[in-house]
Amino acid sequence: MLISNFSMGIVGLVITLLGYLIIGPVISVLIHILSAGVNWSIAHEVLPLISIFVAPAQVLFLNNAINHGIMGPLGLQQVAEHGKSVLFLVDANCGPSVETLLAISFFGKGMAKKTAPTAALIAGVGGIGEVYFPFVLMKPVLVFATMAGITTSLTCFLMLGGGTVATPSPGSFFAMLVLTPKGAMLGNLVGFFAGMAVAFAVASVLLKMDKSPEEAETPELADADPQASAFLNHFLSLIC
Repeated sequence: MLISNFSMGIVGLVITLLGYLIIGPVISVLIHILSAGVNWSIAHEVLPLISIFVAPAQVLFLNNAINHGIMGPLGLQQVAEHGKSVLFLVDANCGPSVETLLAISFFGKGMAKKTAPTAALIAGVGGIGEVYFPFVLMKPVLVFATMAGITTSLTCFLMLGGGTVATPSPGSFFAMLVLTPKGAMLGNLVGFFAGMAVAFAVASVLLKMDKSPEEAETPELADADPQASAFLNHFLSLIC
């Protein structure tokens, strides 16, 4: 047992180093591209369009890199000048992802429909956005629902003077309220619920248009290795 534990630790260390050397540069390039997109959107006053980059990047588990590596530093600069920043709510706004999950709970199929309500509760109250990602990875077209919701929220935030004084972390609804400064509450609430409504509407339409059979919507892999199917089902049960 002692030899096995040490062997697993050494193998884990080697894999970590290889991941840092191989995947690290790729992630660095992606972050630079996203940073350039954010700076361009701010310079041209089209910040809501940043959802085109943010929504797909979120489901690829780059949400923390976006939130803390890009939006956080830029948002702190705006806080020093204006006392608040809408950049903190680009990724940390859980409204669009929660409503996408609720749409799945109403119009989805299979296990996704059964587990989506719990995932929505975890994402909205607990601020754990990662529970939303597997649902979109199973049906990538739903990323457009979240994208539309983020665009709507950002538009309302900008028009009504929304923003927070720091990054809501975890990105729950209540964390956003706590970090909302005086005078920005109306903008934040309108933007949050408007983004929810748009995301739910778009996701509902996309799910109703789907004609795939019931089995295609479940995370069970009928024609794949039974062990792989069991692992995927166990993974979804753990996160949802």
